[in-house]
Amino acid sequence: MDADVELYLRVWGSARDAAASATAEWATAAREPLAEAIARGAAADRSAEGFDAAFEEVAGLLPDGASPENIGLGEEHRLLRTTLRDFAERRLGPRAGEIHRGDLDVPDDVIRGVAELGLFGLSVPEQYGGTLGERPDHVAMLIGTEELARASLAAGGSLMTRPEILVRALLTAATEEQKQRWLPGIATGDLLVAVAVTEPDAGSDVAALRCRASRHESGGWSITGTKLWCTFAAKAHLLMILCRTGTVDSGHRGLSLFVAEKSSFAGHDFEVRQGHGGTLRGRAIPTLGYRGLHTFELALEDYRLPPEALIGEEGGGFYLQMEGFSTGRLQTAARAVGVMQAAVRDAVAYTRSRIVFGRPVAEHGLADCMPSASSPTGRPGGSTRAPPTLRCRPASPSSTPAGWRST
Repeated sequence: MDADVELYLRVWGSARDAAASATAEWATAAREPLAEAIARGAAADRSAEGFDAAFEEVAGLLPDGASPENIGLGEEHRLLRTTLRDFAERRLGPRAGEIHRGDLDVPDDVIRGVAELGLFGLSVPEQYGGTLGERPDHVAMLIGTEELARASLAAGGSLMTRPEILVRALLTAATEEQKQRWLPGIATGDLLVAVAVTEPDAGSDVAALRCRASRHESGGWSITGTKLWCTFAAKAHLLMILCRTGTVDSGHRGLSLFVAEKSSFAGHDFEVRQGHGGTLRGRAIPTLGYRGLHTFELALEDYRLPPEALIGEEGGGFYLQMEGFSTGRLQTAARAVGVMQAAVRDAVAYTRSRIVFGRPVAEHGLADCMPSASSPTGRPGGSTRAPPTLRCRPASPSSTPAGWRST
């Protein structure tokens, strides 16, 4: 087996083991039939092509109204979910299709509503206008992200992520003056945030970034370079920019973190032109999804920043950025959960309402089709030239109309 493929399988195996262990711990504490069925499924989930009877057990509980979303939550978090779901279903859901199809901006009243609910201030300490107490409430953060994504990934799913990333860096390394300048506005939603890290030749390999920030004779900084996939860049008032300040071969130790203040713009294109001629231009990249927030290509040419735009020490930006990304990646998982919740909700509703052969689709049996053990899987290292061979078990004659047997 190829070494890269072997490593891939080992990593995913380890991830599945960790997920199964965490799910089992959750189910043991919850003592709920649905949680226990999910835990059994997680323990049996050894490959992307596997299937266990526990999956069917979980699916059988969903049409009866069972849901795992509140299992193990306290009353405060349950109430938070109810409040956020009501907001999202009233303000986001009815407009989600229009925003996506028209590639429209996130409506200002939605942003203001999210701010009024306190979601932008979850990680901001109380002394700076947020609601963070002694310990971060990651559960509240995940609930908020799930519910917004459940209603509209394009317009709401990622609204909370960028502020969280910047806030983490500010709390770790910013001066008191910088915290006072930016944190209160982030908490209230008056200062929206975008994060500029990825470049044409540097994505996951953050240490390879080339966008350069150079010392200017005024004592400030001059930035020149290109950034890609900068979500919400037009609307944002604050750009969190990771730049190279060290030599070309300095790797991650040559990166520094900056906050650039700018005006907020609507639409798909914007330009900031400074008095000396420096520019920041943004162009929205056409995407299949995430259209409401828009994701931008940024071009900076001698774009000047004051000395106080630097966060932490010169050369310390990589670690600050990675620390912020750790929280952002939690929200990435929560967005996926929210979208899956919406998919299950709509699928279950459809099977109840769609009538076929005189009965709802939910009352008809389905064939149990699985790839044969010897079939190509499409995973790294396996053949992808031929389609997998399916072994289908006919559905029960009592539950499937004549002529609809699968063999």
